[in-house]
Amino acid sequence: MVIPIPQQVCLTFLLLIGTSFGELCPDGYFECENGEASRNGFECIPGEWKCNGVNSCSDGSDETTKACGTNCEDVRWGGFACSDGQCIRAKKKCNGFKTCSDGSDETTEVCGANCEKVKGGAFLCSNGQCLSPMYKCDGGTLDCDDKSDETTEVCGADCELMTGGNFRNPVPGFACSDGQCIKADNKCDGSEDCSDGSDETTELCGANCENVEGRFACSNGQCIRESLLCKGVKTCSDGSDETTEVCGANCEKVTATGGGGFACSDGQCIQAIRKCDGFYHNSDGSITTDCDDGSDEAPETCG
Repeated sequence: MVIPIPQQVCLTFLLLIGTSFGELCPDGYFECENGEASRNGFECIPGEWKCNGVNSCSDGSDETTKACGTNCEDVRWGGFACSDGQCIRAKKKCNGFKTCSDGSDETTEVCGANCEKVKGGAFLCSNGQCLSPMYKCDGGTLDCDDKSDETTEVCGADCELMTGGNFRNPVPGFACSDGQCIKADNKCDGSEDCSDGSDETTELCGANCENVEGRFACSNGQCIRESLLCKGVKTCSDGSDETTEVCGANCEKVTATGGGGFACSDGQCIQAIRKCDGFYHNSDGSITTDCDDGSDEAPETCG
């Protein structure tokens, strides 16, 4: 009876006996630079995976100018050398989407002074980056690094040209005080999306966040989603969403994985699983507990 041997076992066997002295990978394999990435202390990939424009090594060392030539000339189907030494397929250059981790494949230096070499057209960011026009005024994250595609100058004085990434049913925009544009849905949601914080003010959202449905007013005037209340983790910067006053005398309203809440001596609520779980030792030598007053790690609490 013939018992098939898994490919992984065969590869491990080859790695153990099929290599020359001083070599870690057998013939026909490429040794990745960051050996610590694997349990064996080294990482090998099939040689044909090297310089194919796709990272196969966990550290990407199979797609670099060191492995594939100064200009990535050894990359199959043509390569492009990023400024940081990464190699990508040439066809991904000037397509309006960053493929190089440093974005050097989508710049005016590579794609033309006005990004005219970008297939299908492009938006020229103020920092010289070339961006696919589909990301202009979308309120998203795949944008110009300097956010120059999300401003009142580009998207309208009231951000009325915002699309939210949906051209058929555009999402309304909101104009921040500093001229930045964000999605209107992100206004008064408890998270500062405007770089100047003008989307989360009591003037805009109401003294008690009454101007927006489903919001909780923190004691410091911040507005957060009601769904974030009593989770055992502070969302209000002053922690007023996680108190016995809001979450019950014994923090019984806290909904958290692993067993509800624990009431600190000072009235703060934390997740019960954080009680008696040990101190956090900070790099400066200080100690951090989950309760601000340390009562979650006190001898009378933990025995």
